[in-house]
Amino acid sequence: MSDVDTRRYPGRELEVMTFAVNYHRWIIDAFRPYLGKTVVEVGAGIGALSRLLLDTGLERLIAFEPSENLFPVLRETLAGDAR
Repeated sequence: MSDVDTRRYPGRELEVMTFAVNYHRWIIDAFRPYLGKTVVEVGAGIGALSRLLLDTGLERLIAFEPSENLFPVLRETLAGDAR
């Protein structure tokens, strides 16, 4: 058995990656032809990519984050958008 707590993810690199806006836009541009009106983002972290996805004009974003310590940050990041 592992002693790793899979419910808590440190996510320190996610804070740094919030500044990688061009990188995230490049990812979104690569997937844009395949995006529908609703997108499901699994492992949304703290929402850096989520915010940019919403900027594409989605009707609905379903963002999952299983980590207990990152989910509250994700919820706060997306709180101002009802989609």
